[in-house]
Amino acid sequence: MSSAITRAEEELKLQCERINLTLQQCQSDALKNSPSMVDSLQTLYSLLIEMKPMAMQSDLSRSRVEICLRNVVKDLIGMNRVIMSIDDEIDGVVKETLYDDFGWYHEASDYISQTCIECDEDNAPCHDAERWIDKCLDLCGHGVSLEAAVDCLRRAVHHSSRSRINNNNDIALNAKEEYVGIASAVTSLRTIRRYLLHVPSLYHAGHVDCSPITFQQKFLSDNDASILSKTETIWRCCILPLEYHCKRVREEPHETDSEPLLGDSLTDLTFVLPSLVSSACHAMDLTLPWWGAPKTMHTLLFQAAWKMLLIGVLVGNQGEETTAFRHSTAIYFQLLARQIIENGQSAVISKYLHHCWRYCGANVCDLSPSSSTTRSILSEQCRAIIESISSNRVVTTFYREMLRCRAKYCAQNCAQDEELSMVCKQNILPFLQDTIYLPLVANEGLRDAIVNFIILSPPSSFQHHKVPTRCPALSCSDRAVPRCVALLLHLACTSCHESDSDSESDDPGETSTDSHLSHLCTVASVWSEDVFVSSSDVLQQQFVTEFLLYPLRENLVSENDFQKGTTGEGVSLATMLVQGVTLRLDISLSKPIRMDGMRIAEAMASLLGQNLRFDELHPATEDTMDVKEEEPEVDPKKKPKSGKRRNRMKRTRQDLLDPDAEYFTDESDSSSSQSEVSNGSSMNSSWEEEDSLDAYPLDDDEEDLRRVSLPRTLQDCFAYLVAPDSDNLARDKQQAALMELARLVESKPFDLVDMTSTLVRVLLHLEDKFGLSVFAEKKWECLLAFGIHAPLDTCVQLVEEMKGGASLGTRVEALSIIAASAERLSVSPTLVPPSPQTKNIAATSAGSTSTRLKIALGLREDNIVKEVGGDVITTTSQATLSKTRRWRQPRVDPKTTTNKFGPIAAHTIYSLFALMASTKENSSIWGGSTGELFLSEFIKTLSIMVNCASTYPSHAVSALAIDLFELAWSFHDANSVEVRRSVLLAMATCMQLMPLDVLSSNCRKWVPFLKESSMRDSDEECRKLSTIMMGSFSDMNRHQFIE
Repeated sequence: MSSAITRAEEELKLQCERINLTLQQCQSDALKNSPSMVDSLQTLYSLLIEMKPMAMQSDLSRSRVEICLRNVVKDLIGMNRVIMSIDDEIDGVVKETLYDDFGWYHEASDYISQTCIECDEDNAPCHDAERWIDKCLDLCGHGVSLEAAVDCLRRAVHHSSRSRINNNNDIALNAKEEYVGIASAVTSLRTIRRYLLHVPSLYHAGHVDCSPITFQQKFLSDNDASILSKTETIWRCCILPLEYHCKRVREEPHETDSEPLLGDSLTDLTFVLPSLVSSACHAMDLTLPWWGAPKTMHTLLFQAAWKMLLIGVLVGNQGEETTAFRHSTAIYFQLLARQIIENGQSAVISKYLHHCWRYCGANVCDLSPSSSTTRSILSEQCRAIIESISSNRVVTTFYREMLRCRAKYCAQNCAQDEELSMVCKQNILPFLQDTIYLPLVANEGLRDAIVNFIILSPPSSFQHHKVPTRCPALSCSDRAVPRCVALLLHLACTSCHESDSDSESDDPGETSTDSHLSHLCTVASVWSEDVFVSSSDVLQQQFVTEFLLYPLRENLVSENDFQKGTTGEGVSLATMLVQGVTLRLDISLSKPIRMDGMRIAEAMASLLGQNLRFDELHPATEDTMDVKEEEPEVDPKKKPKSGKRRNRMKRTRQDLLDPDAEYFTDESDSSSSQSEVSNGSSMNSSWEEEDSLDAYPLDDDEEDLRRVSLPRTLQDCFAYLVAPDSDNLARDKQQAALMELARLVESKPFDLVDMTSTLVRVLLHLEDKFGLSVFAEKKWECLLAFGIHAPLDTCVQLVEEMKGGASLGTRVEALSIIAASAERLSVSPTLVPPSPQTKNIAATSAGSTSTRLKIALGLREDNIVKEVGGDVITTTSQATLSKTRRWRQPRVDPKTTTNKFGPIAAHTIYSLFALMASTKENSSIWGGSTGELFLSEFIKTLSIMVNCASTYPSHAVSALAIDLFELAWSFHDANSVEVRRSVLLAMATCMQLMPLDVLSSNCRKWVPFLKESSMRDSDEECRKLSTIMMGSFSDMNRHQFIE
C-alpha cells in the first residue's frame, strides 16, 4: 500500500514538472507572438485533465495539486502576450439593456428535463489563445482564478500609488513579479467579468466560453458528479459559490496549517471589486469598461447572484445529493444583497427586485418540480435578507427605496385622490406583500422604526427640492409612499394580532387596534407641535399629513378608537389632531400648511358623522353657484362697485356703530333719530373717500410687547447668550442677543476691545438649542461684524480656538469668518455678500488676472477693480447691459474704497502660518480624512487673504505670495482631490503677485508638475486649472518659458 502511494506521488510530481515546462513554453511563445502558443495551451489543458484523478488519492496529493493549480493560474494571468483588441477583450458582449429578459429561464427548464446533454463545445476546433487561456483557468477552478485576478489588480493599484508617492520614478521594486503588465490587467478584468458578472466573451472564432467540471467540484461524491454531468451547461454558473461552500464543508482543523486554496468569503471578495476595477483601470491607463461603473457593476453582480440562485434551486431539487447547489447560491445571494444594502446602495437592490417581481407576475413559470415559483423564491429570499440585517435604520432605508421604486412606476400620473388610493391598493400593495410585508408582521421594533425613519424623516426625493411656486406640492409618487406605509402598518398589526390570538396565550397583551393607534399617535404628536408647524419644511408637513389623512379617509380607525386615549397621559388621537388643526388655521401664513389642517379637519368630521366643508379647499362648488343665481339683478345703468370697495363699506358701517350710544325705541323722538341718521350718513359719505383713509404707523418696534428687553451693551448680549437652560426666557434672550449684537458692534462701543475675545469664543461654540429660524444667519452676521470692526483681536481668538479640541465644522467656520472678513475689509461692503459660502476668490482680483484664469476661478466680469494711489477703484462694466442698444447709458463716476485689509494682512496671514507650525504634529487636526478637508480649507483661506491684500501698495504682498506658494507646493502630490485643488488655486493666486525673476528661477520644479497634472490628474478641475496656469505663465514669460 505504501509503495503504491509512493508511486502515485512520484507520478504526480512528474506531472507537475511537465505542467511547469509547458507553462514556460507558453510564455516563450507568447513573447514571440508565435502561432504555436495555441498548441502549447492545448497541451497544458490536456495535462491538467490528466492530473484530475491524482487529486483524490491522499491529502498530500491534494495539497500538491492545490499548489500546482495556484502556480498555473498565476502564470496564466500574468502571461505577457499580444492582444488584438483590448476594449473587446475587457468589455465582452455589450448588453443593449442593463437588465436581462429572463429568456434563460425557459432554456434552463428545457435542459433540466432532458435525460442527457451533449456538450460538443469542448471538442470544437479553436485557434484563439484567449479562449484556451479561459478554458485552462476554468479547469483550475473558478475561485482560485478569481482570487488570482483580484490579487493582480491590487498589485497594479499598489504599484501605481507607490509610483506617485516617489517622485522622478525613484521606486525600487523588491520583486520582479510585482510589476503588472497590460496583458495581465486585461486577463484579470476579463476573468472577473466572466465569473461574477456572467458577461460572456466575444471570441474571434465566434465560440461561447464553456465551464467544464473543476477540481473543486471533484471533491464531492460520485453521485454529485453524475448529476453534474447531466446538467453540465446549466450548473456552470453555480460553480463559484459552490466551490466556496465545499471549501467550508471539507475544512478541518488539521488543514489550517497550510495555506488554503480559497479565501474565507466570496462576498467580501466581490464587494471590493467596483472600486478596485476603477482604480486599476486608472492606474493602467485603460478605458473603464461599460460594466465597470460602480452602480452598473453592483446591478450586474446582484443580477448574476439572482441567476445563480434560480439555477441553484433548479438543479438542487433533482435530489438530496444536490442540495448543496441550492444552499450555496442562496447564501451568496443573501450575503451580497445584505452588503450592498448596508453600504447605502438600496436603490440598486430595489430596482432589480422590482424588475424581477414584474416579470414573475407576467410569466409565471415553475422552475422546479415542487410548487415553488419564482415569486415565492423572491419572497423567501427578501425575508431572509431583511431578517439578517441587525440595524432597523438600514432596513427602513431599504423599505423606503422599495416603496419609492414601486410608487414611481405606478403612481406617477395619478391626479385624483381616489385614483391614487386605488393604485396603492391594487398595484403597489401586492408588490409590498410579496417582498417586505412578512418581516414587518413579527417585528414590532421594525414597525416603530418605519414610523420614525420614513414618515418623520425627510424623504430623499425632495431633500434638494427647488420650489418653483409659492405653493409647493408633493408629487404623486411621494404622496403614495405615506399612504402605502399607513396601509402596510395596518395590515401588519392586524396579522400580528391574529397570529397572537391563534396561539391561545393567556396574556391579553396589546390588540391590533392599539398597536396601529400607537403609530398614528406617535406621528400625530409631532404633527401637532408648534415647532413642527412653524419650522418644518412645507413638503415634509404634507408628507406627514398624507400618513395621517389616509387612515381617516379609508376608515382604518373606528370612531371609538379615534376618541380613545392611548398615550401615557390618556390623550386621544382626536385631541392631538384638533390641536394640530387649530395651530395650522390660526398661526400658519402658508397656504399649503393651512390646507393640510383643513383636509385633516374634514376627514375627522366625516369619521365622526359630521359635515364640514372649507371653501378654500373647494373653490368651485354647486352651493356657491346656487347662491350666485339667487342674487338680485343689478341695474346695467349703474356702475357696479368692486368687491374690495363693497367689503370696505360694510366694514366701515359696522365700525361706525357705537355700542355705548343711547338706545332708541319706536316711540322715541323721530327728529332725534333723523338727525342721527343724517349725521351717520354724512360720516359714511366721508369714509367712502379712499384718500381720507389714514394709514397706521408702521415704525412701531413693539418694544412693550417683548418678553425680554433688547440688550443695550455688549455685556448685556453676553449675559443673554450664556443664560442657563433652566431660565424660562433663555430662548427669547438668545434671539434678542443675536438680533442686536451685530448692530452694537458696528456702533463701536467703548468696551469692544475688551469684549471681543469673549464674545467671539461664545458665538463660535454657540449651539441652536431652541430651533431658531434665523440662528445660523444671525450668528454669522455677528461673527462677521467682529471680524470687520475688530479684525486683529478676532483673528487671534479664532486661531486660538482652532488650536484646541474643536471639531472640524468649528475650525472650518473659523476659517470662513477670517476669509469673509478679509473680503469685506478689502472692498466695499456692498460688493461682497455676507455669506459663509463665499469661499472662492472674489472679484477683487479681476483686474490683475488673465481672462482664462478669471473664467476658471469663477470671477465675475461685472466688477473691475483697479489700484489708484493705494485705493481700490471699482467700476461696473456696462457692456452686458448695452449689447443691443444703440446709445450707451451715461457714465457713472467710479467709487473709491480704501483697502482696509492691506495694513493688517501680514499679521493675520502669518498668524495662520504660526498655527500650522505649532500644530503640525497634532494628528487630530491634520491627520486622516478630516485633516485633509481642513488642510484644503486652510490653503483656500490663505489664498483668499493674499488675493484680498494684492491691491494694497506694499512690498509685503510679494513676500506673502512667495511664502504661500512654497507652502502650497509642499502639498502638490497629496492624494486628496480637495487638497490638490486648493494647492493649484493658491499657486494660481500667488503666480500673479510674485516677482518674475523668482517665478522663473523656480519654474523647473513646478512646470513639469503642471504638465503632468494637466494630462493625468484624475480630477477634471485640477486638469483645467493646471492647463490655465501653464498658459498664464507662458503669457507672462513667453521668451523664458522652459519646455
